Amino acid sequence: MPEGAQLPSSSPSDTLSSQHHAATHRLPTIPATSDESLMSERFMVQNIKCGGCANAIQAGLQTLAGVTGVAVDIPSGQVDVSGTELNRATLAAKLAELGYPERLSA
Repeated sequence: MPEGAQLPSSSPSDTLSSQHHAATHRLPTIPATSDESLMSERFMVQNIKCGGCANAIQAGLQTLAGVTGVAVDIPSGQVDVSGTELNRATLAAKLAELGYPERLSA
């Protein structure tokens, strides 16, 4: 290195953050076409413990017709489903089949 030359300094803004928030897993939402109306359903479910649980819910619900997006909040057990022509009973049955039944209100 030539005399007087300096290495570039790095600042916190130059480094990428490695922090990852695993509490909420979201799959991309495919926009509905203009003749379809986007719907959403919210569930509070049991047994969500980790990111693997969230991934299983997302993958399982994505197999259902009309589902375009799934968001899972691990700490609260909240599952938000968006899509077209959603059927709440069908979604709840699939969640139960996957091992994440809907919580009953007290």
